[in-house]
Parts: sequence; structure tokens; C-alpha cells
Amino acid sequence: MGMKSIRFIILFSFAILLSANHAYGVSIYGIEFLNNILYEPGQTLEYSYSFGNNDGVAGDYEIVMKGDLSEYFEISQTEFLNVQPMERKNFKIKIRLPDSAPQRGLSQVLVGVQQRPPENLGGIAVRTRSNIHFLIFFPYEFKYVDWSIKAENMNVNETQEMTFTVQNLGEPTIDRIYSDIDIINQDNLVVETVRSGIIQNLISRQKLTEKAYFNSEGFLPGDYTARFTLHWDSNISTQERTIKIGKKNVEITGFTDLFKRDAINSMGISIKSGWNTRIDNVYANVEIFDTEDSTVKARFQSLPSSLSPWAEQGLQAYFDTTGLEKNSYKAIITLYYDGSKTIKEGHVTIEDTVPGAVIVESPAAEGGYFLQLLRNNVLTTILVILVLANIILFGAVLISKKKHDMDEDNPLIHPKTIKEIKKYKQHHSIDDIHAMLKKKGWSEEHIKYIMKKIK
Repeated sequence: MGMKSIRFIILFSFAILLSANHAYGVSIYGIEFLNNILYEPGQTLEYSYSFGNNDGVAGDYEIVMKGDLSEYFEISQTEFLNVQPMERKNFKIKIRLPDSAPQRGLSQVLVGVQQRPPENLGGIAVRTRSNIHFLIFFPYEFKYVDWSIKAENMNVNETQEMTFTVQNLGEPTIDRIYSDIDIINQDNLVVETVRSGIIQNLISRQKLTEKAYFNSEGFLPGDYTARFTLHWDSNISTQERTIKIGKKNVEITGFTDLFKRDAINSMGISIKSGWNTRIDNVYANVEIFDTEDSTVKARFQSLPSSLSPWAEQGLQAYFDTTGLEKNSYKAIITLYYDGSKTIKEGHVTIEDTVPGAVIVESPAAEGGYFLQLLRNNVLTTILVILVLANIILFGAVLISKKKHDMDEDNPLIHPKTIKEIKKYKQHHSIDDIHAMLKKKGWSEEHIKYIMKKIK
């Protein structure tokens, strides 16, 4: 192919694009745009719609139909001339179904609104058509059902309703319908079978729901299969659902184990719920021990959180490594939730540098607090800022009071100070509060008085 031919094709394509830049827009307004109809002999239905010209210029519009059953559809008006921009036009669709079914099974009819292209428009005219869908089902001459099942997750030692819903989509009446529900474990063994109630004399087009009750007492937590076997007269159909049987247990699946020395480090604790119920106020206590003499080097607590059924998420804590040597330490994490607890042991390591860590440097390391922006966690950075702000404000309140003498009849420790320490106590141990007050310069006499007030 020569250069002239290539140049001609490019120019021709560009000319087509220039002449086809006028697209037509139309919107249909109504209640339903996908209409499901179950055939009834001699049935008459009517639907109201409107459409709008979104094209920006006046235009002519038409309503068209497509489908084997179009002969049973009537449109109140099929042509609309000189429709102005943003103008709406109303129309109605009336369906008159015959007294006897013209076919069996599912059929579809599309009713569309489209714009007629101007007669003097050259090139290729692109136009948009909006459709309304009508799905019409004609019951079969033989026995036929459509059915669905419902089986939800549960906990051990609970009773749950399992249901099936069945509709007769054949002409003959179905005399007797029921379901056996097998509970199957992960070894593919049937460990329980329950039977539903019985539906009798389900006539054509009728839909009903029946239920069975399953009790999980004595079952081990885990995944099971609920297999529904539907008996409808001499016919059998099956469907399955996977269900979880839960136990009140929250696992600790992992935690941050590398931290920077002389810094306040962000510590993530990953947890996973095995319970089919929401759990509020989930939190973790963390203890750091010397691996040689088992002395406690640090204690701290995560921020509390709520845990949705079967959820996997993280808790956030902050580990101050100020004064701790570069070394490996034993860590014991105790997770508390709804009166229960889970304990996990492991090791953490403190290094001089930790790439990518969430860190707020301590005064011992840099001579003052400053925030090091995270490379990968903006939310954690914000949390660190908020925690630091609260610590600094709390410390300022304590320092402003530490020079005052205490009078038993009229203590100079301000009530607001006691109130702030009580808030601090919600997430810190008495030992942590004692150590913090002592570090801030309070006397043993004042600390003793504060401890008495916050008990």
C-alpha cells in the first residue's frame, strides 16, 4: 500500500469523525425499567413513562418495540416532533395478554425511545436509544418449580431457622413439597439432618415459604455445608449453602515485632473473630520482658475497637522504647473481649534504625519531640499526633501543680487534674500512672493522695 493510499484512508477517517460528532441523548423516566410479568390469561397491564430531550437542540423522537410478543403491546403515542431541549413528553404502554398462552417459558420485549437523525445530516449519525425491558413468563404445561434457600451463619449452642421458598411455575398443582436439610462437615460427612414442614396443594403461580430448625449444640466451630433436598411430588432438586458455626474466640494473628530505639513506635496487632456476633470494646494489653531475668521493661495498651462478625482487622498501640537497649525482648499480648481473653507470646526486636517505621522520636534521642511523617500510613500519623497532643496537655496540667503543697482540708491538687488522671487510667495501669507521675517530679505524698482519689 502506497503513501497516497495511507494518506487517503487517514483523511477519510478524520472526515467521518468530523461529520459524526453530533450524538443524540434521551432519558426515560418512570418507576420500573425491568418489569417481570407472570402470565395470567386475559391479563391487562398499563405502565406510564416519560422521556426527556438531553441533546441541547430540538429534535424528533420515536418509540420502537422489539420482541416476539410486540403484537400484545400498545403505545399511546409513537412519534414526537420538534421536542425542545429539556422538554419532557409522556406516553403509556398497555399490555393485553391473550386468553391462552401463545408460548411457554420466558420471553422478552424491549420498548425503546430514540431520536430520529435530521434528514440533512451528512456522515455517520450516532444516536442513543434508552430501553424499557419487559420479561414475561408463561407457565409450563408440566410440573415445574422455581425455588431458593436461606441458611445463615450462627454460633455454637444456637437454634436457627433455615427456609426454602418455592413457586409453582407449571400449570398442574403440586400436591406435596418438603425439604430435607443435611448438615455436612469438612470431611464431607453428614452430621445432622433436619426436615422442614410440608407444603400441600401448591397451585399454579403460587409462592410459599417453609422452614426447618437446626440446633448447633455439640457442634465444633467451623465451616459446614447445608444441603437442601427439595421433594416435590415425584421430583427431587438440591441446592447448597456454606454456613459458619462460630465460637466466642478472637485470635491474635500477628503483630509488629521490629521497633526503633528511643522512640514512640506504632504497633499494629492483627486480630480475627471466630464469632457470629459483633464484639465491642476489644483491646490488648502488651507486656515487654527482658529475656534473661524476665523483668518487665514496658507495659502499654492498644486503642479499643469494635469487631464485626467473622472480621479480620487491626488494633493500634504505641510502644515507647525510650531507655531500652538495642536487643530482643519477650512480648506477651493479652487480648480482652466480652469477658474473655486470648494470650499470645512472641518476641520483639529494638534496633537503632527501622526503615519505614511509624515513629515519634523521644527527647533522649533528639532533644525534643518531632513527628516523622509516615511513608505508608497517613491515618496512623494523625493518631500519633492526637495521642502526643493529649500526653503533652496532660503533662502540662501535672507540671503546673507539682510545686503546690497539699492540705488535707483544702487540697491544692486541682479537681481537673484528678479527672484527667482518671481518664488516663482507662487505658493505663496503676503502675504506669505511678511511674509517669514520679517522672514528672511529683512527691510520693502527692502521688499517694492522687492514687487514693482515682480508685
